[in-house]
Amino acid sequence: MRRLLINWTTIACLAGCVAGLAACSQKSPGDAKASDAVATTDETSAGTGDVAAGPDAASDSATTAGDAATLTPEATLKELIANTAKGACEYAMHCQKGEGYASQAGCEAIQTDVWVRWRAWLAGSIAAKTVIVDLAAAKACSASNAAAACGSKAAAVCDTVVTGTQPDGAKCLDDLECQSRLCVRKSFSCDSGTCQPRGELGTQCVWSKYACKPGLMCAGSTCVAETALEVGQPCSQANVVEPSQCAVGLTCAGSGTLTCRVPAKPGDYCASFFACESSSFCDFDKLGGSVCVAKGKAGDVCPISQQNPQTIEVLAPCQAGLRCVSGGNGQPTCMAAVGQGQACTADAQCLGADLLCLPFEAGKTCQPLPIKGQSCTLVQDPAKYYRCMPPYTCIDNTCVDLPGIGQKCMDRCAGDALCDKATNLCAPPPGLGQVCSVTCAKGFRCVYTAGTGKCVVQDCR
Repeated sequence: MRRLLINWTTIACLAGCVAGLAACSQKSPGDAKASDAVATTDETSAGTGDVAAGPDAASDSATTAGDAATLTPEATLKELIANTAKGACEYAMHCQKGEGYASQAGCEAIQTDVWVRWRAWLAGSIAAKTVIVDLAAAKACSASNAAAACGSKAAAVCDTVVTGTQPDGAKCLDDLECQSRLCVRKSFSCDSGTCQPRGELGTQCVWSKYACKPGLMCAGSTCVAETALEVGQPCSQANVVEPSQCAVGLTCAGSGTLTCRVPAKPGDYCASFFACESSSFCDFDKLGGSVCVAKGKAGDVCPISQQNPQTIEVLAPCQAGLRCVSGGNGQPTCMAAVGQGQACTADAQCLGADLLCLPFEAGKTCQPLPIKGQSCTLVQDPAKYYRCMPPYTCIDNTCVDLPGIGQKCMDRCAGDALCDKATNLCAPPPGLGQVCSVTCAKGFRCVYTAGTGKCVVQDCR
C-alpha cells in the first residue's frame, strides 16, 4: 500500500486505539464527510497510520540521523510532520484531483494539525531514543511522494524515516519502537506492549501491517504469501482505508470468518462496509436487517434508513460525484459536489476539507476556511470539523490564535491546556487524583474506574 487515507470518522478510532493494533477504523475531534480524506504518506514514513495517545514530549535533546543539527524531540517531530504533510498533500493534489482538498496550503494546514494533535506522543519516544528519526530521509520521502505515480508503492527511502531501537521482548508503545516493527499489546494499559518477531509462513497472527515477515501478510489469522486471494480464501479487512487482500472484483466480507467473495447486489444481505458492490452501500439499519441498497441519483432523497449526519457521511449513500446534503425540503438529498467558487447550499456539498459554504446567508459559494482575523461561525454543518484554517480557532465569530490558560475558549486551547466547558476558559490539564476525561498533566494518565476517569501516575515512560 502506498498511502493511508484517513477521514474524520476514522481518525477518532485511531486516536482511541492501542498503538500497534491497527485493526480499527475510528469519534474524531469532529466529523467530516467520508470523501474529505486526509492523505498521509505511507505508514512507515510518518510513523504509521495507527494513531494513539502516548507519553508527553520530553525536553531532552536528541541527535537526528541525516541532519547535522542537534534538535529537541519536539523540534524533530515538528520537522518530520512538516515534511510528511508537504509530500502527502502534493500527492493528494495530483491524485485526488481536488476531491480531498481544494489547495495545497489548506491540505498542509489540516494535515499538520492532525499529526500535531494525534502524534505528539512520538516526541517522548524520540527523547527516550526508542525511535530514530532520519530527517534527510523524511525530505527525500516527501519529494518522492510529490512525483509519485498514483497508486504506486512508497519509495524505499520512506521505510528508513523512522526506525525502532527496541529488540524482541522489550516494552513498547507502538510498532515504530520495535526493530521488528511489531508491538503486541495485551490491554489498553500503556505498559502492556512488547516487541515481537514477525510471523513466518503458516504461523498464526493477529492483523497488523507488520504481523508477518516481508513478503507475507496476515490473512484471516495466518501468515500467507502476499498475493491476491481468490474466492473462499480467508482474508483480513482491517479498516475502511486498508486495501483489500482479495483479487480484483472480489471483496473481503462475511459474518464471523471473513473470506474473499463476489460483492453483494442491491437487496442482498450484508454484514460490513465492504460486502456490497460499488454501486450500492450496506444500510445497517434497514428494517428486517442489513441490506445492500443502490446509491441515490441526483435529486433523490438519500436512500438511507438512519438519516443522522454521522451515518450519512460514513456510508456515502449517493452515487459518485454526489453528496448527501440537507436540502430545502428538510430531507437529505443527493446533490452534485462542487468546488471552490461554485454555488452551494451546505458545507457538505463542497469538495475539500478546507472549504466551507460561505457566507452564512443566501448566495453562498464554496470558499476556503477563514484565516486569523476573518469572520467565522460555530453553527456548523456536521459534515465539517474546521471552522477556521488551522492552527486558528473560532471565538466570538472571529478566527483567532488558540487561547492560553485563563483565556476564553470554545473548543480548543494552546499546548496541553483544556477548554473547561463549565467556564469556557482554558485550564491546565488535571493532575494526580483529579477527574479526567481523556488527558492528564505530564507524568499522569487518565484511567477509568466504574465509569469515572481519574489521573494516575503514568506507568510507562
